[in-house]
Amino acid sequence: MGSYRYHIITAAGNRKRGVIQAGDWAKALDLLTSQGSTVISLNQAGILDREIHLSLTRKVPPRDMSVFCLQFAAIMRAGVSLTRALEILTKQTENKVLQEALYSVWRSVEKGEPLSESMRSCNHVFSDLFVNLIQAGEESGRLELPLKRMAIYYEKTAKIRSMMQKAMIYPVILMIVSLVVLIVMMIYIVPMYSEMFAQMDMELPAYTRAVVWLSNGMVHYWYLILGGIVVSLLFCRWGLKTETGKYFYSLGMLKIPVLGRANTKNICARMSRNLSSLVTAGVPVIQALKIVTDTMENKVFKKAMIYCTHQVEEGQPLSRSLRETGVFPAMVHHMVGIGEETGELDHMLDHVASYYEEEVELETQKIAAFMEPLIIIVMALMVLGVIGAVYAPMLSMYQNAGNF
Repeated sequence: MGSYRYHIITAAGNRKRGVIQAGDWAKALDLLTSQGSTVISLNQAGILDREIHLSLTRKVPPRDMSVFCLQFAAIMRAGVSLTRALEILTKQTENKVLQEALYSVWRSVEKGEPLSESMRSCNHVFSDLFVNLIQAGEESGRLELPLKRMAIYYEKTAKIRSMMQKAMIYPVILMIVSLVVLIVMMIYIVPMYSEMFAQMDMELPAYTRAVVWLSNGMVHYWYLILGGIVVSLLFCRWGLKTETGKYFYSLGMLKIPVLGRANTKNICARMSRNLSSLVTAGVPVIQALKIVTDTMENKVFKKAMIYCTHQVEEGQPLSRSLRETGVFPAMVHHMVGIGEETGELDHMLDHVASYYEEEVELETQKIAAFMEPLIIIVMALMVLGVIGAVYAPMLSMYQNAGNF
């Protein structure tokens, strides 16, 4: 797959420059002209162009995938042929990575390959969950249903991610500003007073001596501190690549107050939504459990789902397996048990997903309300601690002077 820098005039008459990926120069030209554009220049992209393009657009945002699924479902419902639908979607999609994947799928389907198998070759865009739902839709002759389910899944994912990002923006900015202020005080303010105290030959309190010692360390041995931080980050990065490190990281994320509860509910919501989509599409429960397990990023819950899959294969009810893991909330295995008894497992899983999605929104609001004052209090205490260490000897000196 090559990268090509283009200069075109779009169908609307606007000039546009950018980088496109295609199998060769002819395919890149075909993809550009298929959109109604007039190609002015099309050349092999340099190394810098390829690196920037790939690093910034490696994944398709959930919101774009949701729009794609809704458009695909609407076109198929209108009775348009599959190849024509893929051609339309390829031409109107603005995301370059998704456009490239759709172009590959379109050409593969034109050659007679099934849609699911064509999408499986573009696994960086279409997940196993997506492909298996499409395969089930092909077998049943109804592609609209799995596409609608995936649109809901991507929309919920995008909504939750956006809420989490918005909730963390202000606390992160506040933390960065506070740390900068604290570092400036330790590097510039404290040394000025420590020199003054040294000239006055004062006996400093233990707390003040500790702050001065930290300040001297930051001023004279900053490279050791910076090196220690870099080594620690590299060690953590290496540890997170190991299975043990991933497991303990996942466990730690579940133990954090407030945030851990939100993570648990988010995982339960996604698991229930994905499992419901697969069961509704007609995928056997055991196969659906395996697919859902592969989509899980948290290693604690992934291990629990592997256990559940093995137990269900041996004939044990899913609700009992979920309860035995000890990681799923009681509501999950109770609702699954009701679904197994009534034969409406997919509907019960939908209810569980909807409930926990609402709970995640509430937990996100709680996190935002909890984090902001907490960070303000912690940083205020740190700054006041430095100020107190500086002024404590001066107050002591004034008190002693007043005794004479």
